[in-house]
Amino acid sequence: LFRSIRFQVFNQLQNLLRQADLKITVYRFIIYSLIGGLIAGLLTFFFSRSLMAMFIMTVVVVAAPLFWASAKRRRRFNTFLEQLPDSLELMVRSLQAGHSFSSALQMVATEMPEPIAREFAKTYEEQNLGLNIKSALENMVERVPILDLKLCVTAVLIQREIGGNLSEVLRNISHTIRERFRIQGEIRTKSAQARLSDRKSTRLN
Repeated sequence: LFRSIRFQVFNQLQNLLRQADLKITVYRFIIYSLIGGLIAGLLTFFFSRSLMAMFIMTVVVVAAPLFWASAKRRRRFNTFLEQLPDSLELMVRSLQAGHSFSSALQMVATEMPEPIAREFAKTYEEQNLGLNIKSALENMVERVPILDLKLCVTAVLIQREIGGNLSEVLRNISHTIRERFRIQGEIRTKSAQARLSDRKSTRLN
């Protein structure tokens, strides 16, 4: 049971570091976190002579890199999602120009900024080295488990099975993502206006 739990924790941490694009092994990440926590705890005890303060500081410093990696992954995913509509439209133009789907992937890898360029480059390289396109796309979804990307990959795989206009499918997905961004922006704006109005009302009362 302990080995199973340790294996699961190791895999989850490995996925976190990979998805956050951190070039560090799981073992080094854990060791550095523990050493940092130990040093911080000892220094805290040296100045405060409090075991409770030492314990709290040790836990905080040990956990801090984990929270930092999670935040970095979240920012990277958000940036990826913001870049996805432009990338899909770039693929649409490539397909309409008569290029293959593989060439469309390569175009995103060369024309778009990070982090989406790197992920599409990995996908292009994998299928270029002999991996079938289905597995290469599923690997990208595993690296970047974003719902919009999953829907996009699912639509592409379905289209490759039953046929149809792939460029139109990608254009529709791009439009849907942009519309959701617009609606979310309007909701945030109206929520901020409502909060500001409530504050003014409270002050007047």
